[in-house]
Amino acid sequence: MLKCTKLTYVAHRSAILMRLQEEQRCTDTYIVDRAAAALQVLKKQHHVEEVRQQYRVALTVLAPTLEKVGCPDAMQKKVAARLGVDRNGAPFRDAVVKRHDIDKTVSAREQRVGFQVGERVLCKHGVGVLVALDSDDGQNQVSAMSLTI
Repeated sequence: MLKCTKLTYVAHRSAILMRLQEEQRCTDTYIVDRAAAALQVLKKQHHVEEVRQQYRVALTVLAPTLEKVGCPDAMQKKVAARLGVDRNGAPFRDAVVKRHDIDKTVSAREQRVGFQVGERVLCKHGVGVLVALDSDDGQNQVSAMSLTI
């Protein structure tokens, strides 16, 4: 007598995929919870300039895309609510605009190869302007001037 094992394999594979998806959701929730908690800690220490800058950088990293007013799939409201920040506050609005600038810079970079002096680049301290491109010893060295965050 022949026994069909394909159905069992498919059901088993489906269960594994569901378990992996649930683990991914738990991981994602953990990450967002930690980020939101960190923002709350930084927000409480807003009187220290360094902490205020860290708060703004963290918001920029987590900021949603820049949207048109009245967009039905508005993520700004949802993200701000999830992170526990005021979506109408200057730090969040500024973060959304800065993230938009970063996304544009990355998108433009992905469309062409190589750097050009004078273009906006992502630096160690944020967005900057490329001021020099050196290649003396065969290794590319890039010098950039950071813009204020």
